[in-house]
Amino acid sequence: MKKVPFVLFLYLFPAACLGIVALFHLKTGVAIRNFMSDPQAIVGVHPSVGAISTLGILFWCATATILIFTRSLRLPAGDSKYSMFILFSGILTTILMLDDAFMLHDALLPTYFGVKEIYSYILYSIFFFLGFIRFKKQILKTQYHLLLITFAFWGASILFDLFQPDIESMIGGNWRILLEDGFKLLGIVAWFDYFSRTCRFRLEHPFHPKEASRPKK
Repeated sequence: MKKVPFVLFLYLFPAACLGIVALFHLKTGVAIRNFMSDPQAIVGVHPSVGAISTLGILFWCATATILIFTRSLRLPAGDSKYSMFILFSGILTTILMLDDAFMLHDALLPTYFGVKEIYSYILYSIFFFLGFIRFKKQILKTQYHLLLITFAFWGASILFDLFQPDIESMIGGNWRILLEDGFKLLGIVAWFDYFSRTCRFRLEHPFHPKEASRPKK
């Protein structure tokens, strides 16, 4: 019986999304195809368009799945704070995935809600900072150098984004985009690497949460 609510949610959520698409079509007249088909097919461009962006979203999704699956397992009593760290990271990763997939901070929020991109960066920075303060002990028992690498890559990507005109005047638009989105992708991969190692270690060593050493490379 405990599985029934999850099963209901599993099917009701996509059904609700389909219902929203139908209502939006009836209200606005926007073609249902625009919501259901691949963007490349709708716009009529080469299937490779947005390939690197899609690759990044796949890594986001893989990371979120690993975290949520790990959190769903029964970890030892006394390891509740670590479980909260996994849950927090899973929720945050899901939000970042949705942001990336639907261009929230760089398109939807600025265009329809007037939220400047820099405010989104500040909000995410606050989330990361609060997460580190709350789960510092758990993080320091992991291979946290991968998190430092992640933030270094993302920091470089943000700089290339914030100073677009100056950088493009020096190296051109194509190279700026390659570096900005390239650093972003490398950061996502490092994020995936960190949490896949961390979750694997926890599942392989579930009996000594407080004395857990760093995962082996």
